[in-house]
Amino acid sequence: MREFTVSIDLGGQKYITNVIASTEATEDEIINIAREQVRRQWVDM
Repeated sequence: MREFTVSIDLGGQKYITNVIASTEATEDEIINIAREQVRRQWVDM
C-alpha cells in the first residue's frame, strides 16, 4: 500500500485529497478513488 496526494477539479472547485492504494493501482484507478472520496466528503454534504 502507498499514499498518494491527488489534486482534483470537481464542479469548478479544486480539492486536494490523500488516497491510500495498492502499489499496483493504475493512475486512473487512483484518480477515480480520489474523485469518489471528494464527492462523498465535500460535494454530497
